[in-house]
Amino acid sequence: MIDDLNEEHESLHMMVDSVLFFIQNVNGNVVGRDAIDIILKRVKEHFTLEEQVASARGAQDVAVLKKEHDRLLDELTEIRNSRELHDFAELKRRLAEFAKDLEFHNRHVDDPFFKRL
Repeated sequence: MIDDLNEEHESLHMMVDSVLFFIQNVNGNVVGRDAIDIILKRVKEHFTLEEQVASARGAQDVAVLKKEHDRLLDELTEIRNSRELHDFAELKRRLAEFAKDLEFHNRHVDDPFFKRL
């Protein structure tokens, strides 16, 4: 199970990194907004999967995991809805920061959480 989630994490990070690379190499806030929508949809799907796996395994602290997921989704949603989206340099910076936050989440929240199950 941990290997499956690790593969899922790798796939998610490759997708986020690919979209971030795309954004960093094009101009235009419409493209940026569409790219964020893609990331947001994929991250939501990933978090839903993790929460379902945790619940199916009888994890007692799924609410803690969900709260962390909600925090990251809120961060990404704020970026998507931000007026700063018109400032392409700021968009790139904030998305790169989100990618780092997601990596931190995987290493320091998901890995320990799912290793206990």
